[in-house]
Amino acid sequence: MFETIVQSMDWSFRKRAFVDNSSILVLYLIPDSMNDKIVIDTNVIFSGLNSRNGKSFSLLSKIPETLFDIQISVPLILEYESILLKHTEFLGLDTNDVKKFLDYICHIGHETRIYYLWRPILKDPFDDHVLEVAVASNSQFIITHNIKDFEKAEDFNISPMTPGQYLAFRRF
Repeated sequence: MFETIVQSMDWSFRKRAFVDNSSILVLYLIPDSMNDKIVIDTNVIFSGLNSRNGKSFSLLSKIPETLFDIQISVPLILEYESILLKHTEFLGLDTNDVKKFLDYICHIGHETRIYYLWRPILKDPFDDHVLEVAVASNSQFIITHNIKDFEKAEDFNISPMTPGQYLAFRRF
């Protein structure tokens, strides 16, 4: 049996083409991942890098296990970078540590391009870009410590949760 895997234009599916013994071409669409799509707010990244004792750190520790798919965008990564670099001394990190962490997030994260802005919709206008990533990527969850700021996310069928709520909900 001959098998060819071709990446499709849609990031969420792979195309598999099979030619069986009767020379019939069969095309299947197979989801790349059945994991949750989540967007992690900057305050969770900051908290997770600040202390090894909290749920934010526990969530960040689960990243290598690929239990969920992190959705990112250029503005979100730039915000991560800005906040983390501003507080390197407080976090006990140096610039190189922050760059390596962000490179890792960019490597494993699923980049989402935003073509439509939903601003202003949230209480805090600095959180609108987080919601835009979640909407554009069809994420199910926004992981944040500011649940009240993301109440309107539920209008888009996106559940805002704290790291602890999400870990308990998924029983990780």
